Formats: sequence, C-alpha cells, structure tokens
Amino acid sequence: MINIQKIRNDFTMLKTKMNRKKIIYFDNASTTFKPNSVIKAINYYIRNKNSNSLRGDYDLCYQVDQTITETRKLIANFINAKLFKEIVFASGAIMSINLIAFSYAMKFLKKDDEILLNQAEHVSSILHWYWVAKLIWAKKKFIPLDKGQLTLKNVQKIVTKKLKFLLLLI
Repeated sequence: MINIQKIRNDFTMLKTKMNRKKIIYFDNASTTFKPNSVIKAINYYIRNKNSNSLRGDYDLCYQVDQTITETRKLIANFINAKLFKEIVFASGAIMSINLIAFSYAMKFLKKDDEILLNQAEHVSSILHWYWVAKLIWAKKKFIPLDKGQLTLKNVQKIVTKKLKFLLLLI
C-alpha cells in the first residue's frame, strides 16, 4: 500500500500550513513542489557542476553531458524506450505539451484528423491543441465526463477511425 504520509514528508512545502491547515496542492500543471531529493540534486549541481550541457569542450561540460546521457538511459530503460535519444527533457509539463503539439502533431496530423481531449483538462494543457487544430484544420473533440469523472466507457463512445491524437493527463 502507498504510504501517503511518507511521500508528503519528502516535500518540505507540504509541511507548510496556510490558515492553520496543511496544504493540499492541485496546481501541478503550473508549478510542482520539489521533493527533497530533487532539491539536493539541484543544489549539488549548482555548487559543483554548474555548466551548460553541449556548450563547451572542457571537462565540466563533458561531465554534465555524461550525467544527462546516463539519466536518459535510465529513463529509457524504465519506460522501455527503444533509444535513449528518444528521451527529451523540458522545463515543465506545458513546455512538453507545446513541443509535442508544435513538432510532432503539426508534422503528422492532417485536415479532418481528430484530436481527443479530456473535458476536465486545465486550459494550459489544451490551448496548444486549439492552435494546432486551427492551423491544420483538424477537429478537436472532448471526452464527456460522467458525474465529473473520466470513464473508459465515454472514451470508447467518442473514438472514431479519424482519431490521431489522444491527450489524457491525469
């Protein structure tokens, strides 16, 4: 069983109280609290390795490049990607969605293809798809909710052969 308290303990921000109550945070599409392990890693990098990857031919840059390559390999292995070079890092979820929308989708989607979006998704997650649909004349459709819930049944109802892209952020 997942120990929620153990997970919360790794996030210093969640120990903060607002109006004498524990924080419950749902705005991760905007900014995500960092666990202590990430804060420690960032602190270590700034103190000991601060350089720009792929921007220099000196040892410090090479060490950072190697760390990034090893991290890509670990992630590729974890998600069963064929090539570690398929792993792309972005500054956040919105930038990642933007990259997908304006690189992959703009290249492979065509007129009348369907983009299926979650009706409950945050506007920052779907705005890109409005632009893509408009630019290439694709159709955007929304999965209806069932009493506020996203259900597989409702997804199955709306899927057609024209579906080319499905965005489900949970």
